[in-house]
Amino acid sequence: MTKRKTTPPRRRKPKPKPRPSWWSTLTVDQKLDLLGLALSALGGITLLSMLSPQQGKVTGWWLHTLMKLFGWGQYAIPLLLGGVGLWLILRRFGERIPTPRAAPIAGLTLGFVLSLMMGQSLAQRLWPALSASALANAGRGGGLTGAALLDLSTTTLGPAGTIIVLLIGWLIALSLITRMSPVELFQALGQKLSASHAAADTPPA
Repeated sequence: MTKRKTTPPRRRKPKPKPRPSWWSTLTVDQKLDLLGLALSALGGITLLSMLSPQQGKVTGWWLHTLMKLFGWGQYAIPLLLGGVGLWLILRRFGERIPTPRAAPIAGLTLGFVLSLMMGQSLAQRLWPALSASALANAGRGGGLTGAALLDLSTTTLGPAGTIIVLLIGWLIALSLITRMSPVELFQALGQKLSASHAAADTPPA
């Protein structure tokens, strides 16, 4: 009997490795630079679009989205985008550019949220016949974000509880921004009030 010749198994060619994307080849600093450029450009375009009487389809959609989400707070968005973008671009200058700290950023964020709630409350008093969605479509109040937060607060805590939350929230926000305790804030306020009263009581020479 003749033995059958066994053919050796064919070796499979290794699959070629996928080429890395251009984004993965960038360093962390380069990615942050591109992010800073994108945020700065978006902030500049948003600000110029707000000042322009005519809007394109994309810019019109973008501004309408900001208007519905934040109401009167929409005007702070281009400043926020531009500020973050510029810091990302200029961060390499070292000590010349101050490094933002977590506490003031948290205070500003909390103040922005509280402003949306207060703006929504004011808009509901000025235009009581309009619903929250109608106010948002008109760009009034705190937008859908402020309306949702205010409705959540008033539903769970009531109007009086909401006022207390706003007062305590602003006290916390100012403490975080100024890096002063609430007691130090009241002391500084009292000193300014007493100095202004003393200046008012002083007769002119």
